[in-house]
Amino acid sequence: MKLHFEECPHNCNANGQLFDRALGRFINCPYCEEKRKEAIESGVVDESEESKSIHEELGFSDKYLTSYFDFDLLIPEMEKPLIDQETYSLVRDVLNDLRGTLSRGEMPSKSMCFGLARKGYADRLAFPMLALAYEKGLGSGKFLSSRVYYSYYIKDKDLQEYYDLDLLFVLVNSGSSYRELMCIRGLMEARAVANKPTIFVTNNDIDECLLLLGSIDDESYYLASPYFIERTKTRDSHSYASDNLRGTGVGLGISMEDLHSL
Repeated sequence: MKLHFEECPHNCNANGQLFDRALGRFINCPYCEEKRKEAIESGVVDESEESKSIHEELGFSDKYLTSYFDFDLLIPEMEKPLIDQETYSLVRDVLNDLRGTLSRGEMPSKSMCFGLARKGYADRLAFPMLALAYEKGLGSGKFLSSRVYYSYYIKDKDLQEYYDLDLLFVLVNSGSSYRELMCIRGLMEARAVANKPTIFVTNNDIDECLLLLGSIDDESYYLASPYFIERTKTRDSHSYASDNLRGTGVGLGISMEDLHSL
């Protein structure tokens, strides 16, 4: 997606930036930033002579997704009574901090992985963040899934664009295989060499994503700091059956024991 607009009166560069001599660094061009904001608000971005949906450009099929970020809408109401409030509050605070970082046009200081429990809406997290990153002039491409990236990898598709993006959001699909996880870990490591963060979003449990994870205290692009909303552990004897009847039972992901057995 283009960051610079041809009609810009300031003659900014291709990244939509101007050099500020007083600050001694590049800053966002106010004209082009406003144009990007208008594109997000209208839902349409002009690429060459063709107008495209901002949702399509960022990799989302739901045209009704809003760029307004509301953390409380990430988890369905029926799931909230089952959610551990301490981890819920932690993830909320970290996501609000991430949004603040992007709103300043800055890059996250590390890679991260956000677990939204079993029924969380990954698109309601990723779309507002990617839209904000685009508005603030960060090079961010389409929301990518682990399964799609792996299919590109085995088909020997050119993957350079995913290495070059300033910011990349990746959905870790439920039931991701060992090979899929290793593939996106390799993607994260390749981006880390270029000092670029990778942000993962998933409905998997934390033990299904261990190949991607460092620790919360890590300030690294090579492994993702884990921020997972957990379900309460104090459940009655009928909880397993209840979960499966409601479609919230344990997914088909793999544990670390499974990984080591491969």
